[in-house]
Amino acid sequence: MGIFLETDAQTIYDDVITKLQEGCGEVLPEGDERRIFADAMTAYLLAVLTDCEDVAKQKMLAYARGEALDAIGEMYGCERTAGSPATVTLEFTLDEARPQVTYIPAGTVAATPTGVQFSTDAQVAVPAGETTATASATADWEGTDGNGLVAGSTFIMLSSVAHVASVTNTTTSSGGVDAEEDDEDGNARYRARIRLAQQAVSTCGTRAAYEYYAKLAVPSIADVSVPEPATANRVAVYVVGEGGTQLTSAELATLLAAVSADDVRPLGDVVSVHNATRVGYDITVSYTCDAQDEAAVVEAIEGANGAIEAYEEWQDETIGRDIAPQKLMALLFAAGAETINVTSPVAGSVSETQVAKAGTVTVTHQAV
Repeated sequence: MGIFLETDAQTIYDDVITKLQEGCGEVLPEGDERRIFADAMTAYLLAVLTDCEDVAKQKMLAYARGEALDAIGEMYGCERTAGSPATVTLEFTLDEARPQVTYIPAGTVAATPTGVQFSTDAQVAVPAGETTATASATADWEGTDGNGLVAGSTFIMLSSVAHVASVTNTTTSSGGVDAEEDDEDGNARYRARIRLAQQAVSTCGTRAAYEYYAKLAVPSIADVSVPEPATANRVAVYVVGEGGTQLTSAELATLLAAVSADDVRPLGDVVSVHNATRVGYDITVSYTCDAQDEAAVVEAIEGANGAIEAYEEWQDETIGRDIAPQKLMALLFAAGAETINVTSPVAGSVSETQVAKAGTVTVTHQAV
């Protein structure tokens, strides 16, 4: 059943046949040509009603998608945020020291082992007699794929630059953000920002307003907390990034500028921004599963996007969320575990300025 129209196939069919038989004044058997015609008309009527129901629901924030969702966002001055590419600092090493300067052109391309390509932002020079030079580089496409490559990782040179023997990164790659798509997080991010935008038109200092402007300024923010100020007019904004990451100093500076703007903060308020303080916990779990389903269950629990990763995302991306081992157990059971022993984490409190952060993860299983 729809919100505005009846869209249940059986209900529509029963209604059509009932009204047809009432009009004919007799019960129509299955093979009656009038009933056969009604069968065909019911399928067409269902399609029309379903389309009309969908059109009506596109006017509602909870169901709108695509251009309809964009139009609702436009009403509140809330546009989709575009994606941004990851950035990193690359170190180029020559095969040997040379008597003259060696130039590495802007646009020199190096790739990660997983295929994410980074291009240097400007030309750099390796001085005569030296073997290394560093250059900032930007991923060739937007998104989070280029994030999290730890310093010291080896890159593959895709551009031909004479005398360059190797490339590594001296900083962990970060800053990549996926564009807000219709299906991302079930539309949660963009829809949530539109809801917050309704409260952002006032500079009364609401929590929702600070949350809205924070996520607009730094799209990689997963959660925002604005505790009750201990001192009047002193507002502290605490944030955590996607995956439980901490914002860089540059991102915090961008955030501070956004939430301190004259048309955002109330006159007289002094705003500060902080990464939420991490409360560490480890995951130590053992479980049993049916031997016949072992491969599937292990993948569902320990694989990419499995129960363990789902728990970390749920636990680590929300400020003030208490550490809850029962949530981990629920995810493990749902993924196919038959018996579970959770040694850690143990239940613990997390304040509104703190966020849990997973440390060592140890998972073992036994097929029975």
